[in-house]
Amino acid sequence: MLRATFQHLPGLGARGEAILWTRGITTWEAFRAHPPPAGFGRTRWDRFQEGLQSSERALSSGEAGFFARALPPGEHWRLYRSFPRETAFLDIETTGLSPREGIVTCVTVHGGGRTVSLVQGEDLEELGAVLRRFKLLVTFNGRAFDVPFLATAFPDMAFPPAHADLMHLLRRLGQRGGLKVIEQRLGLGSREGVLGVDG
Repeated sequence: MLRATFQHLPGLGARGEAILWTRGITTWEAFRAHPPPAGFGRTRWDRFQEGLQSSERALSSGEAGFFARALPPGEHWRLYRSFPRETAFLDIETTGLSPREGIVTCVTVHGGGRTVSLVQGEDLEELGAVLRRFKLLVTFNGRAFDVPFLATAFPDMAFPPAHADLMHLLRRLGQRGGLKVIEQRLGLGSREGVLGVDG
């Protein structure tokens, strides 16, 4: 997935990427082997090639932050296949709809083959240590909800460098509604005990 995007290269956005795809340049490998296509000058193409070399080095050394900084936020999902064991799926429970009127009561993190639930008043303060080992955070509406709540509760806590918010990705694919509604629509998971619940 990561090797099929070029949007992390300075000066090459979604439109330019789409043009390359239509010309059969769909991977980093194909990009490196291809001469400059029409509309891409030699100087510009060489600069992109240098960017790909830097990308290969960053990927080889596990620098997820390199891609988190260079890719648009909506493309961070592409890091998952390259960092599966360093991806944290996170969900929170709160007493309100905004950090101004509620607090975080529980946080569940699944990643690296284990699931951890941290509870306010017990072990919620350990969240920073739990997240420290991860490079990609995956949430549903986390950019607008989970992360602002957690940033307010733990202003000094560092989050994984990359963040894939599945709500925005699913909306791009035409999927609307809450997470449980979308799961049912797509036939994902049974969740019999929470059918009809959307909180």
